[in-house]
Amino acid sequence: MFKNYIISSGVIIKLNLALLFLVNFIWFNAFKFNTLMGDDLSAWDYFQNYHSSFLQYSFLEAVANKYRPVYNIIQYILFDIFGKEYKLFFFTNILFNFIIVLILYKIIYTLTKTNFISFIACLLFITSRFSYYNIIQVFGLMEALGLFFFVLIIYNSIKYYQSNNKKIYIINLLILNCLIIFTHERYIVLLPFLIFLVLAINKNNKYRMLICGILISENIFNFILKKLLLKTTVLEGTGGRPLDFDFLRISKFFISGLGNMFGLNIGDAYLNGLPIQQSSNLIISLSIILALLIIAIFIIAYCKLKDNKNCKLVIFLSLILFSSILLAASITIRQEYRWLLAPYILFLIVLSVGFNIISKSSFYKYLLVSLVALLTLSSNIYYKSFLPNVFFVNAEMISDSVYKETIEKYGNNISRYEIFIQKHDSLPWTLLDSTFFKVYTNKDMKINYVNNLSKLNINKEEAVLLFKLDDNKKFINVTENYIELPNENKISAKILPQEWSSPEKKYPQNTLSGDKLVYKLIPKLNKKKGLMLKRMDTNQELLLSDNVIDNESISLLESGKFAYYNISEQYDIIWIPVPAGMEKINWETEFYHYE
Repeated sequence: MFKNYIISSGVIIKLNLALLFLVNFIWFNAFKFNTLMGDDLSAWDYFQNYHSSFLQYSFLEAVANKYRPVYNIIQYILFDIFGKEYKLFFFTNILFNFIIVLILYKIIYTLTKTNFISFIACLLFITSRFSYYNIIQVFGLMEALGLFFFVLIIYNSIKYYQSNNKKIYIINLLILNCLIIFTHERYIVLLPFLIFLVLAINKNNKYRMLICGILISENIFNFILKKLLLKTTVLEGTGGRPLDFDFLRISKFFISGLGNMFGLNIGDAYLNGLPIQQSSNLIISLSIILALLIIAIFIIAYCKLKDNKNCKLVIFLSLILFSSILLAASITIRQEYRWLLAPYILFLIVLSVGFNIISKSSFYKYLLVSLVALLTLSSNIYYKSFLPNVFFVNAEMISDSVYKETIEKYGNNISRYEIFIQKHDSLPWTLLDSTFFKVYTNKDMKINYVNNLSKLNINKEEAVLLFKLDDNKKFINVTENYIELPNENKISAKILPQEWSSPEKKYPQNTLSGDKLVYKLIPKLNKKKGLMLKRMDTNQELLLSDNVIDNESISLLESGKFAYYNISEQYDIIWIPVPAGMEKINWETEFYHYE
């Protein structure tokens, strides 16, 4: 009688993918960043100010000494559509990450025919410790685009191995190899795997030589184009440093990367948030148990397959691919976690197959998969809380803080000030000197970075702003700590709530954002230096708006700002917005200026 209630595999797949879509969104939507920083700033600045055409930007230049035309095409289109709106890039990255999830699910289901294993593997991919750069950074789409081609190469390699009609899949592999090496040069390491794949499967020597020749030619063309025509570096390490192939360092990073595959959070805190040796005893214990469990799964699966000739070939090809892509993540001066996501995808695929091999019993298989998932997710959730220690996450926090203290408070008026910022190791890459301010004000501004603000000798009448990072790396305005305007020249007045009036019907009653408008007339000021309005209940300073210059423009008044202008020979007028939902002002206000 229960047969009618059995859910079909197709329905389960759809439900699983819907749930993965939600997890993918919820997991990353916890980040509330709003600004460009670091390399993203540099890319936008170049797009906005230094290129002449789509053709030049995409194909004719090696920006920052890196030639990546496939990604440049995508980046150009997105910059043209999104501008510098960080959130649009952020949600695009989340969506694109799910496209990779769809392909990964397809691959694992093709190999295991098990929805539960496919779902868990994709869940571990989404929540992995290596995934955050791809989502948080604008440049994360470059990494994701490489992964997209990488999983397609894996899928087409599997179909090439399994299918009788191999022609379409080898054509796909040739196209994908060309696309991926022109997306990121790191993926030239796929060449040995692809050559071994062709040699192992095809028995026609002429056909094998033709395909291998095309694969090699694609890489040679990549070299010639970069080295001889564009005069750029063929292989360059992170931070613009050349590769030096230090054997001991590469070996160390390779072993560290391998340990990370098994769940051990190995590396420096600025790259992984918290090294495993500094983690809680519980997490260390769970990580070791997870690593041992996965090793046991691989050993048991291998023992069951060691006499199968076809399986030996698959294991060999998998090791070639895994070693190559992990080596590519280990050859530069540090091992960033974003580079480990490609080998981790392959690791998850092989682990999924291992689950399927070691037990024919669905109960024990699902129990084992659930245990690995529980241990991995516990680790992923734990380390997610330490992401503010990771350099690019910390830089985003600083960037948002800088925006809030400068652009948000002063608007374009900030260009009228001379800005001094106390030097800090976290600032150079985050702000790129004055690039941050150039991007968000559309003006070339000189930013003065000094070792010690207290040693500045600044005239108290100068229009200056002084900033620094506090102990929590929050960007703060410390102008008043170092430069005090003479108190005898400061004139202040308290405005009571009942002194504000609503405008007459012929004037706008609300701002465009829905805040209620109120005003107060005050005797005309001869000098209007340092105008400021402060809410006495919250100590919040309201900034002078640039948008409102007369009665006709008062609807343009922004939240958190005030308007001030002259209306007659006797009076000036102050306008402030009352937050939507409030009937009237219920706080005292201090108005002050300097003469």
